[in-house]
Amino acid sequence: YAPQDGLVVYPNYSQSSGYVVEEGAQARQRQELIKLPDTSAMLVEVRVHESFVNQVRPGLLAYVTIDSMPERRFIGSVRRIAPLPDTQSRYMNPNLKVYVTEVVVEESLPDIKPGVSAHAEIVVTNLTKVVDADRAAVRQRRRSGGRCR
Repeated sequence: YAPQDGLVVYPNYSQSSGYVVEEGAQARQRQELIKLPDTSAMLVEVRVHESFVNQVRPGLLAYVTIDSMPERRFIGSVRRIAPLPDTQSRYMNPNLKVYVTEVVVEESLPDIKPGVSAHAEIVVTNLTKVVDADRAAVRQRRRSGGRCR
């Protein structure tokens, strides 16, 4: 019996045995037949570039956008940052170092399936009492001595 109601996922390929789960196939002891993911708590795996990884820490606020629902942002938080860079990302570009970071979505999601594409914005700092100026309004001016200010 399943421990809870939910979405049943049949594995097409078992990592350990290579057998496909299909009607009439013989099942062996400890063979994975189904997965029953807990969709009540979803997370997004994002890759954080090495230049920003020291600014990210567990508990930081994050905003998650799901590609199939781009008009809605969900609140989340950073759960974990990998201690080592992702080796698969380095396969195509050996100089690229990114760290897999897990962001937990803290709001309830409306019937979202595991594996959907999503993006996360991690808030590393909040600035208060700052002046917001349009970029076109800011200019550089040379002073005597050759330095820009």
